[in-house]
Amino acid sequence: MVGTGNVCSGRVLLAYAQRGCESVQLHTFFQLPLSQFPATHGSRTQRALHALVFDPRDGLVAGMLELEAQGKLERRGGELHFLDLASDAHRPH
Repeated sequence: MVGTGNVCSGRVLLAYAQRGCESVQLHTFFQLPLSQFPATHGSRTQRALHALVFDPRDGLVAGMLELEAQGKLERRGGELHFLDLASDAHRPH
């Protein structure tokens, strides 16, 4: 399943994954003015992906670490895996 719409942060990516999406489509986020991205170098795509992944509050990494602290995501081989969230969405609780 693919999530689309309102992908404006890594936390939104995680919310889609927790509902079973294994990927998302990014559209509008790439159209923001360069001044909206924290990174000051790189292409628009690089700056957008940097914000989605590394924002210290709402980025994908920060969100995954928070889910780990809550016991909702476990490391495999010392690493957190995004797709584990989508897999868990399909398991009975």
